[in-house]
Amino acid sequence: MKRQFRLAISLTVLLALPVAAQTPPPELPSATPEAATTPSPDKPPLTMQPVPNDPEPPKAKQRKLSDPAEAAAEDDEGAMQRKPPSHRCFVRDIMAFYDRTHVRCYNRARNKFNFFAVDTGQPVAETVLLKAWRSMRSGKPLTITYAPSSDVNPVNCAKSDCRRLLDVLN
Repeated sequence: MKRQFRLAISLTVLLALPVAAQTPPPELPSATPEAATTPSPDKPPLTMQPVPNDPEPPKAKQRKLSDPAEAAAEDDEGAMQRKPPSHRCFVRDIMAFYDRTHVRCYNRARNKFNFFAVDTGQPVAETVLLKAWRSMRSGKPLTITYAPSSDVNPVNCAKSDCRRLLDVLN
């Protein structure tokens, strides 16, 4: 009952409001070309402000390196800007030492690294052992993600043929 009463009151209020007078539609410009190009004397002509374009970021120059040692040095410098490299390793052997755990591959990464090591105290060391052992027994490759720079190598991991192992996938 209360709801019907409110509805009736709101309808009477709405219907009792005076209807606003409609304004006449604006006049259309004439079809003559002179009227289209001549601005109206009472309105100033519209001017469009140019929108500045965003400058494109500078592109890195790609240069070709003839010496493989220069290419490796270039890779080590820019390595922190990219995601870490991966290598499909056919496991040759797995060794667990007191200070490090390493995996040796039959195939070399970038034609020079075949050892990938991690500190034995790291939580990933046990996972490395299990997955590398499973990969070696099944003959399937192990995908190793490693640090591209030799600066973070574990103890007793040679800079010339060993890199820090970051993650392994079967």
